[in-house]
Amino acid sequence: MQVLHFGAGNIGKGFIANVLSHNGFSVCFVDVDKTNIEAIRRDNKYQIEILELSPKRLEIDNVFILDGLNEQQQIIDKIIAVDLITTSVGVNNLVTIAPIIIKGLVHRFERQNRPINIIANENAINATNILKKIIIEHLSKEHSEILPNIGFVNSAIDRQAITQGEAGHAITAVEPFWEWVINQKELVDNHLPKIVNVTYVDDLQPYIEKKLYIVNLGHATLAYLGFVANKSTILETLSIKVFRDFTQRVMQDSAKYLTEEYDFTQDYLFEYIENTLDRFANPHLQDSVLRVAKSPIRKLSANERLIGPLSQLNNRHLPINNLAKVIAMALLFKAPQDSESLELQHFIEQYGVEKTICHYCQINDIKVISIIKHYYMLFLLTTQKATEHNLDTQIEQILLNE
Repeated sequence: MQVLHFGAGNIGKGFIANVLSHNGFSVCFVDVDKTNIEAIRRDNKYQIEILELSPKRLEIDNVFILDGLNEQQQIIDKIIAVDLITTSVGVNNLVTIAPIIIKGLVHRFERQNRPINIIANENAINATNILKKIIIEHLSKEHSEILPNIGFVNSAIDRQAITQGEAGHAITAVEPFWEWVINQKELVDNHLPKIVNVTYVDDLQPYIEKKLYIVNLGHATLAYLGFVANKSTILETLSIKVFRDFTQRVMQDSAKYLTEEYDFTQDYLFEYIENTLDRFANPHLQDSVLRVAKSPIRKLSANERLIGPLSQLNNRHLPINNLAKVIAMALLFKAPQDSESLELQHFIEQYGVEKTICHYCQINDIKVISIIKHYYMLFLLTTQKATEHNLDTQIEQILLNE
């Protein structure tokens, strides 16, 4: 069995290719990073580190890699030959890889009529639908007959992965926990066995929202809280009890919507929240606040990790204050290397925070906008006036007071 995987980053190497390799797949990456290409091409294998209590190394072999910029024909040939196509390139880069996928698929179905599934494993809701839309838009009418033979399969993935440096070399390090949920209704039958330890479901939405509105929400909360409190890492932020307790309350608030909407019980979700916080507290995962907080515009969009649960809670007349505080902190985020944060701050300077909330968050409820603005001003004044010695205390007072 062969898989072509676009993206040899941390999720690609530490999660997707790792799982597929251990399920008997020969993995061929497509990537543009020269260092990555040279390293994998040299040995046809690589190592990852599992960040358990005592970290251990795991070798992934029988892997190959193609240069996404300079080996287009080889990529097309691989698309013709493989049994599965997967991605983890970042949702914004799907448009970049779509043209070569289209060329490969056209050639594949000109030579053979063998169905294939494509799974975009990106940190976004129904990422494969995004890729499907791009492919359909750019596929000529004469080739549209190939579409019924392609399974555009959505998934939900969950595993923390980071890059660690070692003697001048980078290695992917991952937490022990992972979850990969696949919408089996979207699969076309090409006689591949099911992937061991992957969850196959008929309705992916509950799992997408559970991950996005609890795990991603919690991670973002710690990042934006860490930013306003001038912390460097997620672990440092989580180590402050009031900050941890607040993050837990935010996640529990979101869980109230999930229990009303789906078949999850409160006990199950509250235990899931505890386990998630324990994952964030892994001492080996020194994840940067700036890395997790980046791309605030995407994270503040209508159905994303912050606005999605707030809107659902507000529609059900459930408390939104904790989530409003997180959104307020996200609106303050600014990092010179993050273009979205610079755009966000420029918009606030030009039009004010209320119009910013309307424009980027797609919130029009005057009461909700007022609540978010109230907390935005509190955090803004606190970060401007508090000293290094009492900043945490000042922030804690805002978090504790309704």
